Amino acid sequence: MSAPDSRSQVPGFRDRLGERLTVAQPSGVVLEYLYFCQPLASAPFFAGSLKTRLARLATFTHGSYCRVRRVQHITEGEGSVALVSTHVAGRRLAEILDVAARADLKPSTAGVLAVTRQLMAAVALLHDFAPDGFHGALGPERLILAEDGRVVVAEHVLGTMVEQAADAWGIDRLWREFRLAALPGSGSAHYGRRVDVVQVGLVTLAMFLGRPLGASDYPDDIGRLLEEATETKPDGSCGPIRQGLRNWLERMLALQGDASYQTLLEAQKALSQLLHDEDYGASSVAALA
Repeated sequence: MSAPDSRSQVPGFRDRLGERLTVAQPSGVVLEYLYFCQPLASAPFFAGSLKTRLARLATFTHGSYCRVRRVQHITEGEGSVALVSTHVAGRRLAEILDVAARADLKPSTAGVLAVTRQLMAAVALLHDFAPDGFHGALGPERLILAEDGRVVVAEHVLGTMVEQAADAWGIDRLWREFRLAALPGSGSAHYGRRVDVVQVGLVTLAMFLGRPLGASDYPDDIGRLLEEATETKPDGSCGPIRQGLRNWLERMLALQGDASYQTLLEAQKALSQLLHDEDYGASSVAALA
């Protein structure tokens, strides 16, 4: 297929996976094209794994997710692979964290937890959809804080690719080059769902730190970063993360061995109980934007 008409293209968000263009259609719908970077697009496992995952999740639709339309091979020039999704107006969490880091600002704890709870609820929908339902590529780059206050998850068909890349390239390269967090030992039938739990934990930790995680932060430095993370109250004052919340994060990030969370449902119940027992205040994702 040909590339979209360049006259209708608007440059969008760019990350280590590739660059995005938003393209208005005659019908009024705005589509987003994610043009994958060459190292990913040329990997022998890439095209097959992407198409397999897209086929498995073809009937999964929900307002908490950007609708994935198709995988498109662009035949012009050297050729590219694009993932075409419905565009959602808003700001990527990664952009918000970049601004926060430059301004030395940290989101309020209530805002962080509001985003985390919406994210967990969205991921739970995908886990419930099919026996092998998982995202696999969660990160601030794939979370949109929509203009209407929703947390919307983007590009949810990358999981098989991430799993195969972890086997082929190793988890260190996957994180260093693409900021995709994986776990060793992908043989488990529930591997993808366990990865989702850790990835939600990493998103939450990044929000508490007020910055995106860097190349050297995962996996070896996560414990140290958790020591450095602080809570931020609505009045701007900071203090150490309370023990209950810190323990929850340690279990999300697989830092407590067998006591770490194995399922998202387990983690959701624990967070709900924690918020019931301790006063973290109510907030919305608007507190983060």
